[in-house]
Amino acid sequence: MIYIYNKNLEFKISLNYTKEEFFKNAKLIYKDFEETDYICGRKLDYPFLENGELREMTREEKILKLNKVELLQPGEYIENDKLIYIEQHKDLLFPIWDNVIKKWKENKEALRKEYKNKRLEYSKLKKDYETLKNDEFAEDGELEYLEIELNTLKNEILELKKKLYK
Repeated sequence: MIYIYNKNLEFKISLNYTKEEFFKNAKLIYKDFEETDYICGRKLDYPFLENGELREMTREEKILKLNKVELLQPGEYIENDKLIYIEQHKDLLFPIWDNVIKKWKENKEALRKEYKNKRLEYSKLKKDYETLKNDEFAEDGELEYLEIELNTLKNEILELKKKLYK
């Protein structure tokens, strides 16, 4: 199967021939074939001519040449006809890309939700700990395990609080 594009890279027709078969009798097979047409072995959604060969445009070319900004990924923006990528900050727990200021920032809503969930988890674990502390049937190591879990959660909560209210 071959696909024919005109000199403006607009799709004309597809034909059930190989390139070799087609070029043996191009004008007989397709009378509207012109010397300026291009032939490709597959259908291209966004044809691009490079070194006399047709190929599909890359995502970056679509963004820069066709202004398809909807293809930009978080952390990317266009500056001086170049695609720029900014790495996420490692200290952000819930990074979100701000297209306006072109910076990564903390997603405060997700941070608040995580802070609330960790506090609820801590409260439940604290109740379990208090219950087991007075339980004569508590297994060896249960209280120590809960103490470690409580301390871990407490540190996570304090870290979240620090990020949330800085």
